[in-house]
Formats: sequence, C-alpha cells, structure tokens
Amino acid sequence: MRISIPLLLLALTSSAIAQTTVYSNASPRANATVVAGSNVGAPTLVYWGGWATDGARMFNFGGRGVDAAGTALSTYYNALDAYDPVANTWTNLSAQGAATAPSNRFRTACVYDPSLNRLVVFGGSPSPGVPLDDCYAFDLNTNTWSAIPNPTPGVTGPTARWDATMQYDAAFGGLLLFGGQTVNSPATRSNETWILYGNTWTQLNPTTSPSARGLHAMTSRSAPYNDILLIGGQDAGGNLNDTWRWDGANLTWVQITPINNTVPVTWSSGEGAVYDSVRQVVTIIGGPGTGVAPSNSTSGNGWVSEYDCVTNEWRAYGNNTVSQNTSDPVWGQVQRKCMAFLNGKTYFWGGQNPPAIGDSTLAYVKEYQASPVATATSYGAGCTGPGGLLSLTTSELPWTGRTWTATSANLGPLSLGVELWGFASAALPLNAVLPISPVGCTLLDTAAIIRGPFVPAAGSVTTSLSIPNDPSLAGSQLYLQMAEMEFDAGFNWVGLYSSNGLALQVGAL
Repeated sequence: MRISIPLLLLALTSSAIAQTTVYSNASPRANATVVAGSNVGAPTLVYWGGWATDGARMFNFGGRGVDAAGTALSTYYNALDAYDPVANTWTNLSAQGAATAPSNRFRTACVYDPSLNRLVVFGGSPSPGVPLDDCYAFDLNTNTWSAIPNPTPGVTGPTARWDATMQYDAAFGGLLLFGGQTVNSPATRSNETWILYGNTWTQLNPTTSPSARGLHAMTSRSAPYNDILLIGGQDAGGNLNDTWRWDGANLTWVQITPINNTVPVTWSSGEGAVYDSVRQVVTIIGGPGTGVAPSNSTSGNGWVSEYDCVTNEWRAYGNNTVSQNTSDPVWGQVQRKCMAFLNGKTYFWGGQNPPAIGDSTLAYVKEYQASPVATATSYGAGCTGPGGLLSLTTSELPWTGRTWTATSANLGPLSLGVELWGFASAALPLNAVLPISPVGCTLLDTAAIIRGPFVPAAGSVTTSLSIPNDPSLAGSQLYLQMAEMEFDAGFNWVGLYSSNGLALQVGAL
C-alpha cells in the first residue's frame, strides 16, 4: 500500500508548468566553483576537443586553440591530457605532434571504452569545413595509439564527418556513434547509427531515428537506465531541442516526451551533456540558446539545462532567471568545453567565450554539484515481529522536486503499520514507553509526527514523501521509523515492534 505523507515541513504546492521553468542557481542547489590550483600543469587552452572519462579522470584530446579570454585561434592540436580530480593534477598522456597520434583536429567524436580500457577517437576536422574519416584507439594500459582500420568509409565504418557524437552502450557492450556533418556546403548531415565493437564497425538500421543532425549532445546513463540520451543539435530545419533515448538491448531509438512540454534551453552546438548519477539528472552547462521561450537568445548563454531522469522534466537554472545572456559568475558564457562526471561531480575546463565576454579563470577546472547532496542512511536495528525481522529500506534519495519512497517489509498477517517521523534520532527501549513491546525493540527517533495505522499489502507498507522544488529545504533533517502493531484473531492488540531507522538529509536538486 502506498501512503502519501503531507508533512508540515513539506506542505508547499506548485502549479502546473506549461513550459520549461527557470529557477535560481543560488546555493545550496548545484552550481559551479573554481578548483584552486587546477591550472598548474594544465594543457594549452582549447575548445571543441574530444573529451571523455574513465570514471577516475577527465580526458581532453586535441581541439582548436583559444586565447586567455576564450577567443578562437587558428591553431589545432592532437595532444591528449588527463585531469585527476582527487589529486588535482593534469598529466600529458600523448604529446602535441606525436607521430603515432591522430592528426591535429577539433569537433571530433571521442569516447571511453571500458571493455578494453581505451579511448576511441573518430573523425573531426583539421580546419573548418574539412571532414575526416579515420579512427584511432589510445590504450590506457600502455599509453599508445593504434589505428582502427576503415578502408572503405560507408562500408567498413562511417564516412568522413565532424560534429558526430559517440557514447558507450552498456546494454550492447559497444560504442555508439550517431550523426555528424559530412559536407560543408551545401550543409549535409547524417542520421546514421553505427556501433563499434572491438575494432569492427556495424551500421544499424533502426526503424525510427532522430533526424539527420550534427552539434548534438549524447550521454550514457548508468543503472537503472543503462542507455544513451541524445539531445538537440542542428538539422536542415535549424536548431533542435528534442530528446531521444537509445535502447541498446533492443537496438532502437525512442523519442522522449518530457512532461509539461519542457525542453532544454540550449540546442547544444557542440556543448556536451553529462549524466550525474548522484542526482540522476543530465546536465548541459551553457551553450547557445534555442531562441524558443524561455530561451531568449541563440548566442552563448549563462543558463544550465538539466533533465530530471526521475520526473521526466527539463528545468533551467541561472543567476538571472529572466535574461539568458547574463553571464554566470563563475564560468561566464563559456561553451564547447571539456567536461565529464566523475568523483560525484561534473568537472569542466577550457572552452570558447562569445565575443567580449572574458573568463579570467578559463585555465582552471570548475566543479559543479549541489551542496549538501541528499542522503538516506539506515541506522539502528529492527526487532523481530510475527512476520520476521521488521525492516525499512529505500533505493532513492530525498531531493527537492521529487517524491521520495521507503518500504517497510515483513509485517505479520494480522498487523498494521505506523510511521514514526522525527526531527532528531533517539535510542529509547520501546517497552519503556509501551510495555506491550518485547525487549530488544527500540524507538529510534523523536516521533514528533505519527501517521497511520496502515494496512500492509503482502506484508509491506510503502511511504511516499513529495518534496517541493524549493532549495530552502536543502539540508533539512528528517528521521523515519516504522512500528508494527500486532493483533490477534479477536482484534486485540497483542504486540508492538519496531524497524530500523532512516536518517534523511534533503538535497537541493
């Protein structure tokens, strides 16, 4: 049985959303900070390189040079560098101009392949409008490059292109490549889907596909999704703000329809998307606007687009909730930067600024995450009732803007469940309060709010708690314990038992 809990603390309501809502990015919700000392040993400043992560490091391959203000230069690179956020250090893995490396390029597809512990780079452009069709792998065990043959582009692998995107397909176990621009003038884009498994390319022909496009973003989502999301880009009709899901188990593309007609406020244009497994959101930091409300620009912007994977909703955040052109106080309007999610945070570095908008910290790595993050921690121990050891568990975290749930299991066939909510933990023998409880059962919170009783379904009671999208709730502490009231066949109350407790800290999504 599912129970909705309108706690006084969380009794706020919100109206239906007709389109993407822009919220303040003020702390404590996720926003960016500069990582002190992260400029030491950093690579030459670039934008639009190939970037990826192995879960421990952020990699950047190649890119086009920029000056300290983020203005594009006519220089191109093929160096490979790695940033370790724990050590806060950069390491050059392959030097600029290395003979065995791919040639200088930008706008390339780059991905980490966990099955072979390697980085794979495909295509890109050595200068604007010139496509490449070569593919290389960098072995992270030996720090060496090797070519992946593509002798007949279009048959043995994708044709030459830039602005394609690759991601790891956990369900299939290979590397998925989609789209890209193949001809500069007239602009010609692809909607081909290719899989690289080992060193063999296979073109797939799903029944439904996103439109032919480039400049789109893609990101892999880990469990429980194990899929890939594709977002926006540009096709023959212009800027896009659609969202697609690649299902590697069935080799299909499925368009996602987010709730309340919400869309990202950026169309990507080379800006990356990353999946934040802590908050279960897909994040796009900056990038050009779509020009479709609430986006009020098609130039580089200071807003963040986030797709809530739990609620199926796009939201936008900015220090100015009206003007998209207002620069973020940390990263300005930087776009087309190196970025990755690792160590529980999104990290980004480098990038390109719109004209006349400088970023004095461009050489530094920035990190992006909420503080505090949501937590749900079990504490104490349950006692044994007529159905066995009474337990209280959750697989979710209590974030603002979502509904949090917990389930109590092993209630007896003639029992009722009672929720005990508190604002502090406790450790009081339950039989000191009610002698009907056996020795060994403990009251684990202050029980300021008591809800119930509730009839179990198959021995379980599930509690749900709707938390408004209000960052002022971040850091709120709540405690929950389930009590079991046992009755005999004559409906006489004969026992009282307690579960373990759950300590909750609300996080601002």
